[in-house]
Amino acid sequence: MEDQAASLRRLTPSAQVGRSFAFLGVSGCGTTTVVAEMAAGLVAAQRCVLILDAHPGNPLAQRFVDDPGVTLDMVVNSQGSLDDAVTPLPFGSSVMNVYTRPNTLTHLSDTVERRLVSEYEALTRDVELVLIDTPSVGTDPALAALADNLVLVLTPDIQTLMQAYAMIKRLALEFARRRFDVLVNRARDVNEAQAIFQRLSQVTSEFLGVSLRWVGFVPEDPMMRRAALLRTTTLHGFPDSEASTACSQLAAVLPRWCSVEHGNARQLFERYLAASRHLAEEATPL
Repeated sequence: MEDQAASLRRLTPSAQVGRSFAFLGVSGCGTTTVVAEMAAGLVAAQRCVLILDAHPGNPLAQRFVDDPGVTLDMVVNSQGSLDDAVTPLPFGSSVMNVYTRPNTLTHLSDTVERRLVSEYEALTRDVELVLIDTPSVGTDPALAALADNLVLVLTPDIQTLMQAYAMIKRLALEFARRRFDVLVNRARDVNEAQAIFQRLSQVTSEFLGVSLRWVGFVPEDPMMRRAALLRTTTLHGFPDSEASTACSQLAAVLPRWCSVEHGNARQLFERYLAASRHLAEEATPL
């Protein structure tokens, strides 16, 4: 994997504090696993990382702990603290679940919103990087629309390619997103990974005017599934595995993928609440 690491280091300048990275992937692509592995690698490199999970049920936290925090939806309805939605993870990061039902935010008072935003700012004061495990763009595109950087997670199969194209199309046409990084998961080798990237890049460039950038791949490795069963990451459970090596190398250079000069991680939560409310109101019949 040394060639991959060397090429990735040449991508862009180092990231500064406060960048957000939204990881997108269709169901079954291993997006949640990739986010957890990236976070573990960043923590090992002495980075302060927060994960945002926008899925119902707090699936990322449940992979690692028995008693995860509640969702943002539950915080709002119980008038609790945003701290209740934060779950410390065994490898040193934390995950905040920001899932809400659409009707919850349409009834959110200004007072509660200001309190939640203030609590988020306090919780993220020292956070350098925010990694987002985004839900389906078809149901909740808000975080993908707002994040500094979009990382598309693919697997090397045609069905995934078609669904990924649909995600890119919506984000490009409805939210003016024109740049996507692509990470291929579970590839047999670099040739297979780059072949699927090239196919998607060609059609998105031709029909959508969108730029895709190759950032790397994670090889197919049974140790990835075994780590999930043991409720750990490959970095901690199987550090000599191919998947662990790849994820560590990718995490080391992930901050350099950033495509903006000034990150929005500090304002992301406030903007997410506003965007989610707007989308919910648009979808509500008059």
